[in-house]
Amino acid sequence: MTMDNNKEKLHVAIFPWLAYGHLMPFFQVAKFLAQKGHRISYISTPKNIRRLSQLPTDLSSNLFRFVQLALPHVDGLPLEAESTAELPIQKVPYLKKAYDLLQLPLTHFLQNSDVNWIILDFASYWLPSVASQLGLNSVYFSIVNATTCSFVGPPSELMGGRRQKPEDFTVVPDWIDYPNCRAFAVRSCPEFEPEAFSLLSRLLQKPVLPVGLLPPTLQDTASDDEKWQVFKDWLDSKSEKSVIYVALGTEVTLSQELMNELAFGLEKSGLTFIWVVRNRSLVEGEIGSHIIPNGFEDRVSGRGLVWRDWAPQLRILADPSVGGFLTHSGWSSVIEALGLGRVLILLSGASADTGLVARLMYSKRVGLEIERNEQDGSFTSESVAESIQRVMVSPEGEPFRANAWDMREIFGNLDLHNKYLNEFTNFIESMTYEEDCSLVVQTSSNMSACVSGGAPVMMTSVAIAVNGGTGSGSRRAVRWAAENLMPKADRFVLVHVIPSITSIPTPSGDCIPVTELDENVVKLYVQDVKLKTEEIFIPYKKLCMTRKVETLVLEGDNPATALLSYVSEAGINILVLGSCSMNCIMRKIKGPGVPTTVMRCMHSSCDVYIVSRQGIISKSANSASTSETRSGIRMLPQKGSGEGSSGINTQSAGICTYSVETRVRKTFWTSSISEISYPSSYASFAHIDSPKNASVDMESIQNLRENHETTTVEHVNSLASTKSEQSVVQSEVEQLRLELQATVSMYERACEELVHAQNKVQLLSNECHEEARRVNAALDRKETMSKIAAEEKAKHLQALKEVEDAKDLLVKETYGREVAELNALKESSEKQQIIDALLSSDRSNGEASKPIQIFEVEVLSQIRHPHMVLLLGACPENGCLVYEYLENGSLEDYIFHRNGKPSLPWFVRFRIVFEVACGLAFLHNSKPEPIVHRDLKPGNILLDRNYVSKIGDVGLAKLISDVVPDNITAYRDSILAGTLHYMDPEYQRTGTIRPKSDIYAFGVIILQLLTARHPNGLLLKVENALINGSFADILDNSVTDWPLAEVEELAQIAVKCSNLRCRDRPDLDNEVLPVLKRLKDVMEDPYIAADGFTYEHRAIKAWQEKHNVSPVTKLRFRHSMIIPNHTLRSAIQQWKSA
Repeated sequence: MTMDNNKEKLHVAIFPWLAYGHLMPFFQVAKFLAQKGHRISYISTPKNIRRLSQLPTDLSSNLFRFVQLALPHVDGLPLEAESTAELPIQKVPYLKKAYDLLQLPLTHFLQNSDVNWIILDFASYWLPSVASQLGLNSVYFSIVNATTCSFVGPPSELMGGRRQKPEDFTVVPDWIDYPNCRAFAVRSCPEFEPEAFSLLSRLLQKPVLPVGLLPPTLQDTASDDEKWQVFKDWLDSKSEKSVIYVALGTEVTLSQELMNELAFGLEKSGLTFIWVVRNRSLVEGEIGSHIIPNGFEDRVSGRGLVWRDWAPQLRILADPSVGGFLTHSGWSSVIEALGLGRVLILLSGASADTGLVARLMYSKRVGLEIERNEQDGSFTSESVAESIQRVMVSPEGEPFRANAWDMREIFGNLDLHNKYLNEFTNFIESMTYEEDCSLVVQTSSNMSACVSGGAPVMMTSVAIAVNGGTGSGSRRAVRWAAENLMPKADRFVLVHVIPSITSIPTPSGDCIPVTELDENVVKLYVQDVKLKTEEIFIPYKKLCMTRKVETLVLEGDNPATALLSYVSEAGINILVLGSCSMNCIMRKIKGPGVPTTVMRCMHSSCDVYIVSRQGIISKSANSASTSETRSGIRMLPQKGSGEGSSGINTQSAGICTYSVETRVRKTFWTSSISEISYPSSYASFAHIDSPKNASVDMESIQNLRENHETTTVEHVNSLASTKSEQSVVQSEVEQLRLELQATVSMYERACEELVHAQNKVQLLSNECHEEARRVNAALDRKETMSKIAAEEKAKHLQALKEVEDAKDLLVKETYGREVAELNALKESSEKQQIIDALLSSDRSNGEASKPIQIFEVEVLSQIRHPHMVLLLGACPENGCLVYEYLENGSLEDYIFHRNGKPSLPWFVRFRIVFEVACGLAFLHNSKPEPIVHRDLKPGNILLDRNYVSKIGDVGLAKLISDVVPDNITAYRDSILAGTLHYMDPEYQRTGTIRPKSDIYAFGVIILQLLTARHPNGLLLKVENALINGSFADILDNSVTDWPLAEVEELAQIAVKCSNLRCRDRPDLDNEVLPVLKRLKDVMEDPYIAADGFTYEHRAIKAWQEKHNVSPVTKLRFRHSMIIPNHTLRSAIQQWKSA
């Protein structure tokens, strides 16, 4: 708005409370007024003025200036503390005392300036009287919403009303049900909370002016590009709407216990978040980094960012990756979030009005409250995590997310809020202009205006009674009132009456009388019923096309009585009702209707209008008369019209076409009233418009309304009786028949056109569906591509993380390798000392039986293999060695079932064969010289607790420096060593030892594992059985599920290994091991079963499908669960890599 040139510019003083949440909204209003050309004096303390952002460049110092008032000192208030952000909550009362002491310097400033308006805050309760004494206009500006102000109540409640105890403020107050019309300046808008504005107007009885929500913009916020860059880099790596922004404002302080619960809740939610923690220095104690639980930041590293400084909140919320805001429910924070469409997680009740704001946001379904204990206000990490997950990712939270996104149309609409600021500016300008023109405007509790002559003009209150059905009577009444009464009405109220609530239903279907229930429970139920009933007003509000319409739900068993009581108590000047056309028989059955009763019993101070289809019946205030205004009585269409020759009665009762109606009007209404013979009651009604006939008793009106349809028929019959010539009547009837035929023909053509139009509609509908299908397909493709892009991005990030993990692992492994080398050197040195001690002991004792033991120490001290017995130490004094303990003893005990040893399953035997082969291959491939065991037999093969086999007793092992080729027979003079039946025949004959000498013993051991027989003559028995095809008959019968094909192939390998000549035996590495690996399928995936033993995963699963007992212990499994043996798997992998 541009002020007229002849209107003087205003000088407005702004005096907010000393809190940042108050300073900024007042500053925004001040800037807007200055931009409209008015001079502004923004008054506050020096420190708070320095906190405000810079003024726009287009505002000169002549229009906007800061007035600094030094804050007086008060005992108990810390030095240099000038705002609530610098104080704990228990110190705020001292700040209010100091604020009150600003009254004197502020008064001095106002006296010595040309200020004519002052905008004040809640804390300066003394300022209105000061302004009044100085002849200044004052406006109270509430930075909280209208709902909160309504809940607080009118001044009469605050000055000693019914709410005297804290618990009185935990229920919705009574006046919430009775909205009315009065106002002051509020930081909100009717688009968001229309009912609250209406209620607040009635409670305060002062002009209530919305100034809009004053949403901040990115241009208005302080800029710190360096800090923002940190957030931006972090947010860029996150997907859209996946991040929760957590900030509890500058003045909310939680206990250490609740801070821990909040942190643990964020951690349990599993979602990404930014948590801004302001480390405020408090007067009584410090809040530092310890408010965050120890280890929290390490545990959430990568998905959580904890920030301990000021943060650019609006810029963070505006980032596309942010989807939700966990807030303390401060009104300013809520405005910022909903202006950007961010859904809310509400931590309510932290301070001031936040509890009411949280409940309001939940009622609007744009946020979800974190559940808190009603007694002490505490909450748990589980409730925090559940609320976050419901709002952010759960399908249950989709309505909240959608509603919050839609709220951008209100909270982010700068044009809308600037419009309200313009209206606020217009208000103070017009008030000032009227004062300058000496038009005294008085604002009293009833907002009466004094006009010439001093007679007050009473405010006009119009109430329209509406029903909840589908009839058109109420719609007709509302439409008529909106067109004829609303422009001059101060209040326009839609009223609906519901039956009195005497009982409350239960989930089981029963009803409990309200007299048996708690008063608060009944009150909440009644409020819920009335809230649902408000929905019937929606179509009527649309007819009014204005925001000033109020709604009211009354209770009463008799609607007429309830309306009469409301009109009397609320001071309603005009009551409008709709009338449905009910036939006389139904009226006789049901009795007089609500409109008739209300008109008959209404007191003399209220006008009553009954709007029906035929016209309007009114009863004026201070008069017993009733009048009717008609625009012409139409004969309504009736179904079932008769055929042509029925006479004049057919015309009066059944003709429904426009032509008939026109002719009846032509002959009926053009006749003078005196020419028609009316019944006495109808005649009285027909002459109401005449001043001399303006008085009629209510009984005659009642008779008129009860006999309306009968009277109409009599009128037409009377009309017919005035026609003397029957031929004229017959001519009219014939003409009517022709017109009816023409109408039917037109109706048929209209039907054909309708079918054609329906076909077109169907075609267009099909095309629309096809287009919709294409659009949906395109959206699906877009969503799929977005998911693929997100997955690829996640894979990229995962790859980067794996690279970092690999680098860390490399460093750790390098360090571990160095430690292992040092330990190996130390261990080697210790063993060498033991060997030297043994040699020294041998020499001193002169014993010749120790060399073998010494060689064993030398050999075992230098070898490490999963299938070789580990030497733990030696005792030179006693000449003994210490080996690792293997719980299950030797393989020989299991082959011959000695000492109660059970039979081994076939797959365990296959695994043992492969493990022994691996151990032999390790010995034969040792560097620099191969090692030959020379005494390999079942007694020297030991089993640990998991039946892993290890080769022991290397006392007879021999290092071969010059290996004789297998195809050469060489004779040597040497002492034979070994055990009969396992000793290589060629070694016995020639004295030459070779690595393949152990292969012979290995073949015999395989045959023993398969047959469980003594080695003497075993080779010949197996060869004959293989030739005769009876090999299955000599297998160990303790195993019932031998895989015969694999067993026979293993026996063939064993026979080849047991050939008499070394040259005929297969190579261990190239021929034997590959076959054994295939047959055994070496335990790649070891799992531990319920019996405590380790098996190959595939084998034990196959075993359990057929058996419910352990293959080793033969005892029943306690359960069928199996778990991976990570230790054995690691050992196998290390062995493979070696």
